[in-house]
Amino acid sequence: MIRRWLWAVALVALTQSLGAAPRAVTAVRPFSALSVDERVRLPDSTQVIVGKRTATLGVLRAEHVRRQSRITAASAAATMAVSALASKAIRNSAAGSIILGSPTGTLVVEPAAAYSGDGYGPYSNDVRTFCKAAHATLCLYYPAQTTFWLNQGTHDSEDNDPFITDAGICTSESGLMIGGNCDYIYPAEHTAQFNPGTGPPFTYKTDCDSNYWKLTVDPHGAIVAKAGPKPLSSFYWSTGASPVSCVVSAYIQT
Repeated sequence: MIRRWLWAVALVALTQSLGAAPRAVTAVRPFSALSVDERVRLPDSTQVIVGKRTATLGVLRAEHVRRQSRITAASAAATMAVSALASKAIRNSAAGSIILGSPTGTLVVEPAAAYSGDGYGPYSNDVRTFCKAAHATLCLYYPAQTTFWLNQGTHDSEDNDPFITDAGICTSESGLMIGGNCDYIYPAEHTAQFNPGTGPPFTYKTDCDSNYWKLTVDPHGAIVAKAGPKPLSSFYWSTGASPVSCVVSAYIQT
């Protein structure tokens, strides 16, 4: 009797197992596959794919909102950078030694065209705002709390906003429409070249975040900033809670 009962229990369990509905598998979908309603309605925890990046809708929504205040943030960051640069030591471009006192000579100011864009596309509006206010020889800038990928071919860092699909809006913010999304381009490196004059070696001051840029000064009239360890650390990388920048002021001596 007991053996018959055990067989019955086993048979019921097997029948239930075979007839059970399969567990639903929630696949991570490309953001582009979501409808307009889904982009608004789905919970923040929903994972989506943008390019080679997998992120939650909550993260992407927060990044989208922060972009709306980037111009104001860039202006404030430029004011802080200029203040920080004022307290930096003056150096001789040939010897690299520190020079006591205040800067003398003629400040080399890079023209606006140098930070307006490159052959790939226009630079983001906040880069232009920051560099115009910085009034420097070399200028590079990244906004806070932003995920980038380094384009090794163009030497630019790119930030993508999948929520902006209107080309007119993208263009008005100096973005570049790529694959139906708005890409914002930031120079990852830059070379400022100028005539150093015939007098003594030019002098310079720097306020440059070494995690993001590696700086080289050529006394013959060039300042070169290359991508630092942070952008080179992985395909996708992010800035922290504050904007980061590299500002250099060079002074030609007579």
